Amino acid sequence: MHAKKNNDYYRILKHASLLIPDGAGITSLSYLFNEPLTKGRVMGVNLAERVLKESAFYDLKVFIIGDNLDVLKNVANKYGGKISYAAGPMFNNWENFPLADQTNDFLIERIEAESPDILLVGFGAPKQERWIDYYLPKLSTVKIAMGVGGSLDYLGERLKRAPLWMQTSGIEWLWRVILQPKRIFRIIRAVFIFPILATFSHFRHEN
Repeated sequence: MHAKKNNDYYRILKHASLLIPDGAGITSLSYLFNEPLTKGRVMGVNLAERVLKESAFYDLKVFIIGDNLDVLKNVANKYGGKISYAAGPMFNNWENFPLADQTNDFLIERIEAESPDILLVGFGAPKQERWIDYYLPKLSTVKIAMGVGGSLDYLGERLKRAPLWMQTSGIEWLWRVILQPKRIFRIIRAVFIFPILATFSHFRHEN
């Protein structure tokens, strides 16, 4: 939805090395368009957790940026390994997103000092993707940068994951509405409005 309205965000997504089908809506659309995702849905929180576990196993350095130091500390303690973290600047909206200020300069210095192999950025979309796009070229040791959005709240156990049956049936979004009712409009856009618009667009281009 953001990419539809913002050309810069569209460019960032188009040039990303890897895009994962996190949403149930995207997975469903893949079958409707006769291009099924053979591996199915890949939940971002599960992928982020796998990255943390594999990093600890292979002795890789990870740096995490988020907005809640307690959550970041919990993630570091829970998954062990070589995890560093820092609280990053939060932004009200895309238009007010600062890309060059003292807070970001300090973050870059911190990250460079730790020399991480992997960077996890939890600003939420689309801000985290834009931050990665702008700053990744300035980070000399980072080989993988991943936007993790709200996954940190689950990994740091600030929020409880949905029951497994809700995760596997594609209705984890309902659990998120229950836990975070303020996100209901964003979730509605992702789960309902996006698939409808994508379907109309697909058949319009086919005809």
